Amino acid sequence: MHGRYLSIMGSCNGFLCMASERSPNPAIICNPITREQICLPESVPDFPFFDHHIGLGYDLSTKKYKVVRMYMDNSEFNRFQIITLGESSWRQLDAPYRVLFWGIVGPIYCEGALYWIIDKVSHSVGNEYILVLDLSDEEFRTITIPSNIRMPRLMHVWRVISNRGRNCMVHHYTCDMYVHWNVFSRPVLVSMLGEDSFLLEVSKFGLHWERDLVQYFPQMRQYYNLKIDRLPTWFRSICFSPNLISPHSVLFHVV
Repeated sequence: MHGRYLSIMGSCNGFLCMASERSPNPAIICNPITREQICLPESVPDFPFFDHHIGLGYDLSTKKYKVVRMYMDNSEFNRFQIITLGESSWRQLDAPYRVLFWGIVGPIYCEGALYWIIDKVSHSVGNEYILVLDLSDEEFRTITIPSNIRMPRLMHVWRVISNRGRNCMVHHYTCDMYVHWNVFSRPVLVSMLGEDSFLLEVSKFGLHWERDLVQYFPQMRQYYNLKIDRLPTWFRSICFSPNLISPHSVLFHVV
């Protein structure tokens, strides 16, 4: 690799997106199964920033992969850059919002779009809670959530669908999260495990403390700690579906 300070920031279709936590460069796309990697062109921002993260997604219209970088600085809105794998330079994107930044965790990819949570401290007016980047037209949109769902004990499961090119939320069901975690614990949804359970990452005493992987069955209000040998006490979880495709093959060709 390119040094020990690279962190996994995103995943898409069996590829991992990795970057330095301390600077924009290097940033790489790798396949951990084939052990192949490509290094993205360097990004040289002309503004000061104090942190960043990147996300990887798949453009369903062009069948190409794109990487999006979000910078954290002191400006009113976040600055974004985008690059299509195979291009030689990054392009600027304008987004009239600030989004939440949780350490090295990047955006969520789903069905041709990347998703961030809008920072409601900076944007307290309105019910826009999710910022969406459609990778086909590279335009930002927002998803609104009704204000009456913000109840701390409940986890609301929503499914994002495409509706003639516009994203919307469809309410699925509500789960009671009142289990045996203490008041300082922070459960974060990693993925659904079938239709009846979730994989959660639960920090014991706050966001940056020790954590467990937990399988949670909301209908039965039961959970089980997953015991994994040599799992460190502090970690980040990411969804990953392996493939045998070389990242070099997606630079200039349709896959």
